[in-house]
Amino acid sequence: MRNAAYPMMAALTFAAAVPCVVAPAPVWAAPEDEVEVAGASRLAPIVLPNDAHRSTSAPELAKFEAALRKTAETNHGKIGKVEVLIWKGRRAKDAMKQLPERLKEAGYNCVTRPAFDAEPGRVTPLAAVRKDKKDDILGMWIQSGDYALLVWGIYKPDNPENPGHPVGTPPARKPQSGARPGAARPSSEEQKRLDGALEQAIEEGTAAEVKKLLKEGADPNGKIGNLPFLQVVCARAKMDERLEKAATLLDAGADPERGDGDSFTPLITAALKDDVALIDLLLDKGADVNGATPKGSTALHATALVGHVEAAKRLLKRGADVNARTGGKTALQLAEQTKQIALAELLREAEGARTASGE
Repeated sequence: MRNAAYPMMAALTFAAAVPCVVAPAPVWAAPEDEVEVAGASRLAPIVLPNDAHRSTSAPELAKFEAALRKTAETNHGKIGKVEVLIWKGRRAKDAMKQLPERLKEAGYNCVTRPAFDAEPGRVTPLAAVRKDKKDDILGMWIQSGDYALLVWGIYKPDNPENPGHPVGTPPARKPQSGARPGAARPSSEEQKRLDGALEQAIEEGTAAEVKKLLKEGADPNGKIGNLPFLQVVCARAKMDERLEKAATLLDAGADPERGDGDSFTPLITAALKDDVALIDLLLDKGADVNGATPKGSTALHATALVGHVEAAKRLLKRGADVNARTGGKTALQLAEQTKQIALAELLREAEGARTASGE
């Protein structure tokens, strides 16, 4: 493996109350005298998959530690001890398959996001979340040539009640379905009737009708076809009803990040509609400003395709990452490609400001 610095952008929602990863990192070159055989991890109490090695190269470890520190700062937290593990050949794929189960046995929930290509390797963002919320780990797999590197570090949030968000931000509501706590649970037939009525109210009714049905026990996370109710509202509701219906669903426990399972999320839809108020509502209710589709597209990328300057301004203000890539392109590159001149200028200024600040 050769040394090569490259930006590595990925948005990752690990689990409830765990932050996203936006992690630039170099690929590591492994001098033979700066690795050691590793039987167990120094971060998690697990025996590592076979033939693991650990980097002892101080300069290369410092680069990774700096990258993970920036990730933690982006997520309003701090990074502690860092570990870089290496597997080669067939063992590399074996390690990526075996690690989640070993973490689960040790009391962690291991979560990954879809992998994406970044010169000169393939990146899979990862998090390991302890059930007791102590010493959570964030990091990434990097596959390059015949190697797989696991780069991870201990994550300590500044806001333990709502990791990944500024201190003082209230915890996001957990998605609920059916009747509210303390209410009698509807029978299966009644639940079916309520959900059907809510589907109709979502499409044709008023926000007041939606609210009434939710109070009676309709499921705020129901679907019309393959689209969750919240996504339907964001995409189809009339402007004078959209915000109130969305707020009603979110207050009842609708998942702010659940999209069609393949591409658009509610936040991406709000960005495409240039609906700043809806963007704020979704972010206030727990949506990830850097949440990405399986192909890596974020809401900021969406604005670049259609030239929505106001939506882009709001996303940037709320922490959108100008360096995130989809198909190898940043939002700025997409805006330039689609000749969105005003938006390209805004993104160019944002990139310059981030570079000047050392982010």
